Amino acid sequence: MPQPVVNNRLGQWQNLFFRYDALGNLIQRRHGLHQQHYSYDADNRLISASGT
Repeated sequence: MPQPVVNNRLGQWQNLFFRYDALGNLIQRRHGLHQQHYSYDADNRLISASGT
């Protein structure tokens, strides 16, 4: 079983899974077949969010 928190980042909570970039920005959130993707600019500001 993976650890839910590594490097102060939540990787899993119940049926939700999270991925982060090297700077700690959330880049993907997954729940079952549904996914959300996040993109950031050079100043780490959220510039887009998309999902299925």
